[in-house]
Amino acid sequence: MAMLGKVDQMLAPKGMSMTIAPLGAVCAVLFITPNAPAARKYNMFMAQIGCAAIGVLAFTLLGPGWLARSAALAASLAFMIYTKSTHPPAASLPLLFIDGAKFHSLNYWYAFFPGAAGCILLSLVVSSFPILLFLLIIYFLRFLIFSAIFSLGRFLMFCTLSFISF
Repeated sequence: MAMLGKVDQMLAPKGMSMTIAPLGAVCAVLFITPNAPAARKYNMFMAQIGCAAIGVLAFTLLGPGWLARSAALAASLAFMIYTKSTHPPAASLPLLFIDGAKFHSLNYWYAFFPGAAGCILLSLVVSSFPILLFLLIIYFLRFLIFSAIFSLGRFLMFCTLSFISF
């Protein structure tokens, strides 16, 4: 999510946002249950793109309101069942588009951005997760080893000075 936050900073002058609530749920699915059917790449991309497009279509045909929200959600669930691409975080994308005025200018590009684009970045992170975790452990161990050596040096210096003072 930090990468998406950085992209968010670059897009802020244009009034766009990359960090949307469904991507937090996608992180939970990808990192906590990576072997679950909802974490499969096909399910994730098919559902994200399809449900976002359904949200745009419902908003275009029915305008803002309860009818557009309910029709979009029902159509999104039917779409995921029909295509066998169940991915629960994607079900919130139509509601996000219908209620989020800042996304209305994207029109059908909303099907690819920010949902699918964010999923691409998260998929890249998940595929290299073991390497990133190893590097992160090495990074923190470096500080632990350095502080242990520094503390040992201070202890030896204290012992030496106290021995000399006797």
